[in-house]
Amino acid sequence: EKVSAKDIQLNHTTEFQPPLAKSEKNTRVQLERATDERIKEIRDKIIQAKAYLNLALPGNNSQIVKELRVRTKELERAVGDATKDKHLSKSSPQRLKAMELALYKVSRVFHNCPAMATKLHAMTYKTEEQARAQKKQAA
Repeated sequence: EKVSAKDIQLNHTTEFQPPLAKSEKNTRVQLERATDERIKEIRDKIIQAKAYLNLALPGNNSQIVKELRVRTKELERAVGDATKDKHLSKSSPQRLKAMELALYKVSRVFHNCPAMATKLHAMTYKTEEQARAQKKQAA
């Protein structure tokens, strides 16, 4: 079949898309934020694990410390440089569950430990200060 210029002109339509309303823009931003939730959760778990590992005595190679180190490395590899949940590997949910279990076990060992509370408060303060500094730089 031959296609003429007239057929192309008749079949060619341009769709006009009006600018997004403010509520639609907000919805799109919320969706983008929601797609980062898993990554944020994984990074939070990695931070928690590192805090526990920092509190572990040097040279402590108990089974739980070894497991926590392994789970931390696994999650760091799973996240890599991903910025959105869709960039995560398919095995990341299983790795996250394994990390949560390891963190639960460690939390039972360090239950109500004053050193842990002090360390976590210091880490929180430092992180908040870094966030404020970055906001000031961005402004």
